[in-house]
Amino acid sequence: MRVARGQALSERVTLSPGETTITLATVDAAGNRGGDARVRVTRASGARLPAGLTRLPAGVSAGQREGEWVHDKTKIVLVWVAPGTFRMGFDGAGAFDWEKPVHEVRLTRGYFVGKHEVTWGQYRAFCQATGGTAPSNAIEYEGHFEATDQHPVFNVSWDDAQSFCQWSGLRLPTEAEWEYAARGTDGRTFPWGSQDPGTTRCNLGKYSPTHTTGDFRDGRDGHLYTAPVGSFPAGASPRGALDMAGNVWEWVQDWYDTYTGGTQTDPPGAASGTYRARRGGSWDGASTNCRASYRNRDEPAYRVNYLGFRVVLSSPQ
Repeated sequence: MRVARGQALSERVTLSPGETTITLATVDAAGNRGGDARVRVTRASGARLPAGLTRLPAGVSAGQREGEWVHDKTKIVLVWVAPGTFRMGFDGAGAFDWEKPVHEVRLTRGYFVGKHEVTWGQYRAFCQATGGTAPSNAIEYEGHFEATDQHPVFNVSWDDAQSFCQWSGLRLPTEAEWEYAARGTDGRTFPWGSQDPGTTRCNLGKYSPTHTTGDFRDGRDGHLYTAPVGSFPAGASPRGALDMAGNVWEWVQDWYDTYTGGTQTDPPGAASGTYRARRGGSWDGASTNCRASYRNRDEPAYRVNYLGFRVVLSSPQ
């Protein structure tokens, strides 16, 4: 772009996600070109902002699609979850004790949640930046499978996920934040609603006693093991997050504990414990595990081929 010295810049400039500067070529009154200058650009206030926010968090840019934002350091795509109130847990047919009692939760501050589970490509970038060693991306179960950079990372412990978050400036969601992002305010059973998953809404396993060999895979959804993130758009949550049911279980922040009931505001989970909670079901689990309310647990150092994580970022205000 050519700008005369002293001329006001009035042209509209389109920035790519993460771009914060442009190069201007200056000219004098006679039209002679001067030196180039890098100019820092401030995005217009209120442009591409979630409702209720007047600015984005530092290090976050507007994404290519409406309703998406990009974490500049990791290139993780984020979607916005506005504050609100919902009923957490499940007491319908087939409910387990650890999903009860259903209780009201108020989340007073909005947050950004990863549209997808953290991928192998994103996790490997973290390992390269920190000098760490990525775990194996292979699954040796009823055959051999190797995940690509577009698949969700697995074989990571809660401690590993926490290290990624500390490096990136992101964090793990609380159980309440995870469930609210997955099911919204209307009491739906799964992220997409109350219908059974079928073969188009998520990547899950059969996990049935009719499988006499003990093979928990089910390829009817197109994937015997993990699927590239975002492969099931029909399973989107009310906030636009994908794969919150199936693919891989996801570590969350909380120590695992039983519910106490009553109305809770911004619950942080138990102060201590033995196990960390995980959510969402996986490629080798039953549809029951894919309920937005379903909970499980593991020791923080545990690593397995069906367990990864998703990140969140608090709002700046």
